[in-house]
Amino acid sequence: YMYAGYPGSALCIVNRKLSEACAKYPLPSALHGDPYADIVRLGQMAVQTIRSGMGVEGEKDRKEMDAFEQLVRVKDFLIYAKQEKYPDALRMLAMLSFIPLEAHRIDKCASDVHKLHSAVSARLPEILLSAAECLSRAAFMSTGEAAKGLLEQ
Repeated sequence: YMYAGYPGSALCIVNRKLSEACAKYPLPSALHGDPYADIVRLGQMAVQTIRSGMGVEGEKDRKEMDAFEQLVRVKDFLIYAKQEKYPDALRMLAMLSFIPLEAHRIDKCASDVHKLHSAVSARLPEILLSAAECLSRAAFMSTGEAAKGLLEQ
């Protein structure tokens, strides 16, 4: 699709592949490299082509670009969560606009969930489970640090 001048269609495929890769939770490693690198690189090429005005398909392209950016953040969040890097995971979680971190946004996010790209909404169960675990672990770690500080006094 890229060579035929349809980068939005190519990005649609990239988004689906990136979502599927996120579902498997593979972690980058020194031995096997980054399992997401090729997919992300192809997505970045498609986004760059769309932004340069070549092969523009309109509103569909904008939605695919938004989904790609969200999926890259989802990927990073899930990797940090799996690596137990909770502060980094929570920082990435805050960048996911469809996840409400403030009480006043819950109803809006819940009512807009049907507007999410299918590749993003397919990852919602993993995102929410990982978010709950990260919040729980971060709270436990901060409580543990506070308790440790009290014991040292």
